[in-house]
Amino acid sequence: MPNAFAPKPAYDVALDGEMLVINLHRDFDANGRDHDWAQTIAGRYPGPYGRVTVDLTQLGSRVNSSFFSGIYRLHQAFGANGRPPVVLLGAHERVVQGLEILALRPLFALG
Repeated sequence: MPNAFAPKPAYDVALDGEMLVINLHRDFDANGRDHDWAQTIAGRYPGPYGRVTVDLTQLGSRVNSSFFSGIYRLHQAFGANGRPPVVLLGAHERVVQGLEILALRPLFALG
């Protein structure tokens, strides 16, 4: 029986035809509970997809190492080996700077 008081993930995933849409909520990883978010998504929605989009518009500038390791995991699962890159929608400039510092920026499309 599921625990009604268990914290819910601060993201949701939707399928739109050949597109996988991942929306990260404002409280994403606020308490460290979403540390394995990308692995969970890749396992539940293995694809393939014509496009994978991650909506970052609710995050603002607050991201941490779990975020960066997660989007790299999404790249490995959905954007590597000649597939279209994962699209990051609404990325704050600090997110883009973090991607550049980590040399991950070329792996993603910004939208």
